[in-house]
Amino acid sequence: GLLAPEGLSFSADGDYPLKSYLICKDHSWKTEAIEESREMLKALISMYHAGLTGELYFFPETSLEYASAIQGGALPADALRRAIKVWEGSDYSRGEGENPYYKLLSRGGAPLEKAFAELSIGVFKPLLTFQREIDSEKF
Repeated sequence: GLLAPEGLSFSADGDYPLKSYLICKDHSWKTEAIEESREMLKALISMYHAGLTGELYFFPETSLEYASAIQGGALPADALRRAIKVWEGSDYSRGEGENPYYKLLSRGGAPLEKAFAELSIGVFKPLLTFQREIDSEKF
């Protein structure tokens, strides 16, 4: 439920409202004005193109955990420990690393390396910066 690239596209155009809302069944978010939306959109498109021609070590849940921890002030080593918990799971929940496609991507190496950290921050930090969860009851 994070800001979609379409929201960045509209914001980059400059002719659309500077705030947007995403209302879902269980959660709602408000996105404030994003002055650097054109640059953010270019960066996301660049990442997308890189993924068309090579491997991207981006795992949505694990990457969000890492970026959220960094955004919250955690040191990279602590953020990585939190991300590893999401990747590995527990006795009570499957880890994201159990996904057979992610297993294929990560064969022969540790997927949560530097490229993972940089990509996680590149994708999620701008979204985490400009989006706030809101109470949809008060909307």
